[in-house]
Amino acid sequence: LYSTDAPKSGLERLQRCKALQSLSLWYAKEIDDASLGKLAGLAQLNSLELGNTKINGTGLAALGLHARLVTLRLAHTGLDDGGMEEVYRYRELRLLDTSATRLTSTGLSRLAELDRRRGDGALIFICRSGNRSAVAARTAQAAGLRDVLSVSGGMGEWVGAGLPLRPSDGSVI
Repeated sequence: LYSTDAPKSGLERLQRCKALQSLSLWYAKEIDDASLGKLAGLAQLNSLELGNTKINGTGLAALGLHARLVTLRLAHTGLDDGGMEEVYRYRELRLLDTSATRLTSTGLSRLAELDRRRGDGALIFICRSGNRSAVAARTAQAAGLRDVLSVSGGMGEWVGAGLPLRPSDGSVI
């Protein structure tokens, strides 16, 4: 649902979609932390995008998806250090997008806990131009995270080089 003016009450209808695995709510200005609990019945959900919404992250606990969510995109939201306490609980999280949020080094330090559970593989930061992701990567390294990378040139150069936005098999990372 992109650029929707659907009311928060419309989230209740999504509860009927029990097999829903991926949900993207971008520019849904009515969506806030209090309304996230209406998505709690989506037991198969493994990918959630809440870009440009009013959430700060504290409502993520109401979802009850801590064991299943693999992808969480919170770009351009009010995500703050308090909201990172909820993000930290996502045990299987493999992709976290916090671009253009209010995280400080305190919030980023919570990523160190996720990093210890992550196992092998790099933690990759990316933003539009590569500037913010470079700062975030340095901050994460200073907070103790290991194997941290920043995509030089950001998404602008990535797309400009014709690199894929999704894997060739169409799966969601």
